[in-house]
Amino acid sequence: MEFYDSFVKRILIILAIQMVIISLILYCVGLGIYIFGWLWGNVGNFLYVFLLAARVRKTKDLPVDEAVRVMKSSLVSRLALVIVFIVIGSHFSEINLLAVLLGLLTFKPAIYIEHIASKIRNS
Repeated sequence: MEFYDSFVKRILIILAIQMVIISLILYCVGLGIYIFGWLWGNVGNFLYVFLLAARVRKTKDLPVDEAVRVMKSSLVSRLALVIVFIVIGSHFSEINLLAVLLGLLTFKPAIYIEHIASKIRNS
């Protein structure tokens, strides 16, 4: 479980670095109108990863069948969180919906970055 905890910490750090770098790039190239949406999407992403990690931590001692059932049931709540973030973001004119969606999708690039970094660390 220590390995998983360190993995989640590294993913959250990568997400934070991505968020800051992309926000700075958006600001520097004059696309500041997208920053609030980008940040809103990233906050949703942080919460998604946190909820996923908390659920995995709770299921570590369960039998496999029950752990799978619990993880599947928690999928609905995590997807509901994403939908809520999109709906709330769409109600504010300062928040660009495309930027929210892109912010919510930064989890996958973070996984790839962590995979590449782990290959470099282990070689």
